[in-house]
Amino acid sequence: MTTRDKVIELRKQNRRIKGAEMARLLGVTREYIRQILVDIGEPTAFYKGRKCCKVCGKRLYRDNITGLCWKHWKMRKHAQGNILLVCPECKKSILLKKSQVKARLARNKMIFCSSSCSSKWFWRDKSKV
Repeated sequence: MTTRDKVIELRKQNRRIKGAEMARLLGVTREYIRQILVDIGEPTAFYKGRKCCKVCGKRLYRDNITGLCWKHWKMRKHAQGNILLVCPECKKSILLKKSQVKARLARNKMIFCSSSCSSKWFWRDKSKV
């Protein structure tokens, strides 16, 4: 059985086997394995794919280092002593530390995500009068 036949057989047994692993098993170079794979029309490398959230499996961006999507990251941060609030104007989620919530409530009755939401709410309320 030639090396070429062995490579074909290994690829049939395991579609995701790396060329380096085949080279190690057969005692040849990785370059030789790559050339054989090109000749027979097989892919020489496999795309690893994007990272996925550890909890829900949702695809993540490349620069994500937490391994969690935004929703599950917020839930984890919430469990670590932060408070998850909802802006009364735009209904956007806000994640704040307990100390930040206390400070904002000492100044105002309501907590908004931004000053623009605060002013929209304020003037909307004034126009009703």
